[in-house]
Amino acid sequence: MKKMFALLLALVMVFALAACTNSGNGQDETEPETTDATEPATEPATEPSEPAETQETTGETYAFDAAAAAPVFGDWTYTITMGGEQMGLADFEGELSMAMNLSFGEDGTLTITVDEAAMEESLTAFGDALETYLVDTMYAQFAAQGLDEAAADAAMQELYQMSVEEYAASTMEAMDLSALASLVTGMETSGPYAVVDDVIYTYENGSIAEEYTFTVEGDTLTFTSSNLEDDMAAAGITFPMVLTRVG
Repeated sequence: MKKMFALLLALVMVFALAACTNSGNGQDETEPETTDATEPATEPATEPSEPAETQETTGETYAFDAAAAAPVFGDWTYTITMGGEQMGLADFEGELSMAMNLSFGEDGTLTITVDEAAMEESLTAFGDALETYLVDTMYAQFAAQGLDEAAADAAMQELYQMSVEEYAASTMEAMDLSALASLVTGMETSGPYAVVDDVIYTYENGSIAEEYTFTVEGDTLTFTSSNLEDDMAAAGITFPMVLTRVG
């Protein structure tokens, strides 16, 4: 599960960086500071946390006990939603959502996938919101220099042969959100797990990697705490983390 969180965080950081670098800073009266319209930034400014590599919890491992794990058997879904605050864009009102499907197998294997259809729908809405944000931000920065929208468009036409709105649309097209999202939607991760009392443990490299204290009530699985809460908070995940049974 940690790899999914790291990928989501990296993806959002890419979007946020692109938004920041392509919105301009208003230093020049006619040319907003930006990356090339056809070559947007595609790398996050800083490397996202990868708890799978850095925060393994060594110690005793537990044998899989089907009877103890029975309450969590089956498929569960949880939707991660990240907004402007997580992206470092406090005034951005758009959101990016990702529905994760967790399947606890009766053989002691936990498999995690992403709902690609839901991700595609979320990306469409996110892309529209980000494009609007770029337009509004650029116009606001030109306005701070005394240029109204018509004058701003004229300045952009002189420099790039595009209006502000056309420039924003070109930038979004070059970002190719669908290709970036494939980093997440094309991934499936699986590994061993065990349940002891009210704790789910997952393992990597022979050591305990994750711990989730949980409760189950009907079709609701709630993770009440985790050893990775700080890392997960960076990806917009807070506790209690409520999952819903699928099917």
